Amino acid sequence: MNFLYPTSILGGIALLLAPTLAHGQNSPSPFYFGVRAGYSNYTMEGEEVKLHTQPGADELQRDQWFTVGAILRKRLYAPLSLQAELNYLREGGHFKGGVFLGKTVYTIDCLQIPLLLDVEVPATEQLSIHLQGGMALTTVVREVELDMPSFDKRNRFSNPTDFFSPVLGGELAWHQGRHVYFLNARYSYDLTDYYQREYMGTYYNAKSSGFTLAVGTLLGLGK
Repeated sequence: MNFLYPTSILGGIALLLAPTLAHGQNSPSPFYFGVRAGYSNYTMEGEEVKLHTQPGADELQRDQWFTVGAILRKRLYAPLSLQAELNYLREGGHFKGGVFLGKTVYTIDCLQIPLLLDVEVPATEQLSIHLQGGMALTTVVREVELDMPSFDKRNRFSNPTDFFSPVLGGELAWHQGRHVYFLNARYSYDLTDYYQREYMGTYYNAKSSGFTLAVGTLLGLGK
């Protein structure tokens, strides 16, 4: 067996990680606090959506809105950090066409609380790329607005107010002293239906997924 081969692989990995480790070790701040704001774009799927969008009926359209939030990042060790956030956004979608009468609003306003692992990959002395992933608790602030007169009285609704959502994203960050300025792109999808309806033994539901594009800044705290 050629022992130089695995040794060369380990050496190559060490060379790749060296800039990352050096960048993390030179960072003066173990804690960062900041804010983010930007654009959100969500849609929905499920049996309720299929009902509305059957051939000749309505058209599903994505809901475009804004998002705003706060960030707390704790460096665990280079290049890994733990990041918690509190974000306000809108999920769901809406229908266009008017075949199905009624004024039910199928969007929900939410507080999304992600807990993420952040992996930093330096590109230059000041520029870095971040890969992020984790889970978010989503709490509904404004529920689906039901137009009850348009529903048969035999309908039964059971819309949850809390559910979990996997979160995946990436970030381009510029480091300037204790400040970090970033552009973030993120995708999330709900594991639970935010809308549930039962009518004479038939179940209808809606589940949301979408992405956000946000800019923001972080301020390093401590030494």
